[in-house]
Amino acid sequence: WKKYDLFNYSQNRKKLRSYHIRRENFGNKDMPFPSKENGMGQAEPPISIPASILFIEIDSVSKAHASRHLPLTMTLIEEHGIKWTNRNKNKTAEAYEECLYGMCAFDFEEATVVGGNSLPNQIAELSGCTFLTNSSSYLLDDCGFDDGPFVTEDQCLRAGEFFGNVSQTCRPCPQGFSLRDPLKLCYTGTDVPATKNCCVKDLRKHNKRVCRNKGSVINGLQLLKRRRGDYIWCPASSPSNFDKHRLDSPLIFDAARALGYVSFFGEEFCYNVSPYVVQKSYFPMDDKHRDYFVDQIFCRLADRTKTLRGYRKTYPLWAVEDDSASKPQPCIDGRSKQQFSLEYLQQMWKTYPDLPKFAYLNALAAHDYSLESAYVPLGLEAYDEHLSNFLRTMISDGLVDDTLVILRSDHGLQGGPAAVEYSVQQEHPNIWNNIMIPEKFFENGWASPQSLSANQKRMVTGFDLYRTMIGLMTRAYESKPDTPLPEWSYDLLNDVVPRDRTCEDARIPSPFCPCMEERDAKNTRPRFTNEAAIGMVLSY
Repeated sequence: WKKYDLFNYSQNRKKLRSYHIRRENFGNKDMPFPSKENGMGQAEPPISIPASILFIEIDSVSKAHASRHLPLTMTLIEEHGIKWTNRNKNKTAEAYEECLYGMCAFDFEEATVVGGNSLPNQIAELSGCTFLTNSSSYLLDDCGFDDGPFVTEDQCLRAGEFFGNVSQTCRPCPQGFSLRDPLKLCYTGTDVPATKNCCVKDLRKHNKRVCRNKGSVINGLQLLKRRRGDYIWCPASSPSNFDKHRLDSPLIFDAARALGYVSFFGEEFCYNVSPYVVQKSYFPMDDKHRDYFVDQIFCRLADRTKTLRGYRKTYPLWAVEDDSASKPQPCIDGRSKQQFSLEYLQQMWKTYPDLPKFAYLNALAAHDYSLESAYVPLGLEAYDEHLSNFLRTMISDGLVDDTLVILRSDHGLQGGPAAVEYSVQQEHPNIWNNIMIPEKFFENGWASPQSLSANQKRMVTGFDLYRTMIGLMTRAYESKPDTPLPEWSYDLLNDVVPRDRTCEDARIPSPFCPCMEERDAKNTRPRFTNEAAIGMVLSY
């Protein structure tokens, strides 16, 4: 037991409360892994200690941007890069030199986004789900109505009916017809037949949305959530072992909790009610889903800045920035804000040496879309020193001997004046993506160095990372929770991604496809230019 005193931050330093805290270190025999008996999850106890996962994502960093502004971290990754010593006559790698500190690094050169901003890419890597908008999805579950009081129009839509102006009631379409658009109320008058204005027979011809019964599976996917016209479609669960091992959510944090992992979720700003994040908007994220978090630190800082600057009371905390391009202020009391989460993670790995850990940090050091281009890379270059020092310490101290380390970005620069530059647009889809893995994972059969090496030059996405992480987390268990996986994804630790994989196969939208022959004509020229239709092709 240790005693801690809580003081208010003032000259008087008034003591508010005293706490007595006990820390317990569990031995292997006492580890509280989930089982039906202890009620901590849905998986049986593991046959060995599961692997930990440390996932650090730097927002808005393309591979080219990282090579320019992350020299220290890139050097560290290169030092740990696997070095093959011989290959057979088929040019297949067979033997390699021992990696530095037993930690091998792999740089995935062809990693690609599955969407233009953070939402679709984070949803893919953290849940294996696809993120679609109104215009890109016409097959819906139960029309995905948001919760809230219903008005007459809502009742019509939920019943699959249109509103008759003459009868002033909801009316169904004739037999064999469906609503032209089940998410938009249609009105019909005396002289306008329903089949002309509101109902349609050939749905695919008109490319309109179709409601399905709740739980129906369409192309192996189920609608999980609709919010503000966006739709989250997730791999459907198999009907087998639902009662015993089914997870209610595909979010990887739910799988981690069911498997007895200590978890951490970090975003380096006050993201409450922010429309630009996955957590709490598209997936729940509270104490039931993660054990540790840092958002309260940034909420307190944002609230302080909001008060000092005299912002209106309704100004959202997620929009408050402590610094600006013309006046960078990355430090609080002489310490960089970028260090808070890294120090938290280091202490977490020290505190739970015998428990599996899953941590996801979305670092915002590079999320700078300043008008002044000289300021854009400053935050990333400063973070480079903190991140490289953190990784060297974690590796040299043996803290990640049982940990898969993922270093990644979700997309390249997508805002500010830099995005007008065609070269930046070309860099945007090709993201920074690296994996550092202990050699012992090769020895116990959890990963194949040959597969990892081959996949470095293959087109990989966040969907593949999701399958990879779920596969590694459940590898130590004989009985596993049912976590549906995208059928189009690959386990990067063991599978070899096909050389001829297409963007359609990988679920990469045409605007971000690295294969120019798969892009639509309008996505082969610079954006932000005047476009004119010439025949069937858009010209810029």
